[in-house]
Amino acid sequence: MAAINETVESLRAENEFFAKHVKEVFENNKLRFQYSEKKTNLEAKISSLLTEVDFALVLDLFPHNSPFLVEILKKINSKALNLSVFQIMEGFSKVRNALCPRMPEGMVGEISKMANLKTLKVKQFFISFPALTELCRELQQLKNLFFQIKREPDFKISESFLKAFGALEIFQFTPISYDIEFRESLTLECVRNLPNLRLLGEPKQFVDMLPTLMDYEASPESDQSKLTHLTIKLDRAVLSLSKFRDVTQLHIKRSGDPRLKYEKTGLMDFQNLKNLILTDFNRVDMRIFLFFYGERLTHLTLDLKCLSLRHLDVEMPMTEKDWSFSSDYSLKELELEFSNESNRDAYIPLSDILSAPNLERVRMIRVPSTLEELESTMILVKEQKILKKVDRFELELCENESISNKYIVCGNFGGVDRHTTPECDNIKSGLRAFRKEAKIIEVKIIRM
Repeated sequence: MAAINETVESLRAENEFFAKHVKEVFENNKLRFQYSEKKTNLEAKISSLLTEVDFALVLDLFPHNSPFLVEILKKINSKALNLSVFQIMEGFSKVRNALCPRMPEGMVGEISKMANLKTLKVKQFFISFPALTELCRELQQLKNLFFQIKREPDFKISESFLKAFGALEIFQFTPISYDIEFRESLTLECVRNLPNLRLLGEPKQFVDMLPTLMDYEASPESDQSKLTHLTIKLDRAVLSLSKFRDVTQLHIKRSGDPRLKYEKTGLMDFQNLKNLILTDFNRVDMRIFLFFYGERLTHLTLDLKCLSLRHLDVEMPMTEKDWSFSSDYSLKELELEFSNESNRDAYIPLSDILSAPNLERVRMIRVPSTLEELESTMILVKEQKILKKVDRFELELCENESISNKYIVCGNFGGVDRHTTPECDNIKSGLRAFRKEAKIIEVKIIRM
């Protein structure tokens, strides 16, 4: 075990050494336009122990389409035979980070020779879907893939695609030109045909998987899926999703009239669920999901920005119990976002919501509350009874009659007046007093 740890440390040190050297070359003004010398300098530092390279840092050292870039890749291929991670994500240059040209064929060719590559992540170039398929066919060890993709006019899923992508565990992508149809089509085809995938799709973009998941569930030929992240639009009954046992993150959007009730049995049996995102849910449905999953969650997001509290309270007002997170909750991250039209005469109990003992990150936007709740929260913070582990805290309260007489203007941001009160300031100072390492502490009132 000691020998293994020593080897791992040596490899990590070699990777860090190369990255540090690239940065030093970037910062050396004497070499600014000495491209040949830069190339020679870098190639001399490429070691046989190198296992990870972020090539975005190297790109910043040379002009666009410089032939030296492909030559450096050739040197990496000839020496770093155990390279397992190759990335072109974000470099030093903001200008270059914003560009996304087609990846040169010479660069694609050299990447295809990295026989032991397990992770390939590229943000600074796009590639056509057929070219990406051919590239993945050559990379037999590849497990983790991210790329910007251009759809060809005759896009379709073929047998070669299934062979090329079949071993992937993570396949994330961004279509260029914001091609929604391609994003949805590719995502759903992967759900149908690639059961080894754990993580899939365009990051932070929602694609309704439910019809495809139900078809997969009903097919006697389909294997157990390994997907861990599902995105679902709840617009029908869901009786079973038993072939998706590995789910750890579930994002559900409520669709249509919030008073409609759907059978949700199939959404209540994800034993490994840790991250739950509910969008535009009414009180009844929200309570059901929190009853089943509340105590096991580490991340909870309630996105209510398309619903007013009138719609949220379909049958009866929310009670304090609905918003209370007990000491049994494992929540580490909590995010709530309310609509612009949240009722001025309704409120939620801040101190109850913030009572979960393990919270590390909190973001609450356009929250309807009262001065009394703000004061209670302030006292609990100062007594170090809540938010004892928080390192990021953002609270934005909606103005109402309860607090409008106490606030003072603290600035205008994006055309919206921001205000504060002594209670807001005391919550901030209280958190900063015992959470000095906290990255962001913001408490303010917004006048809608």
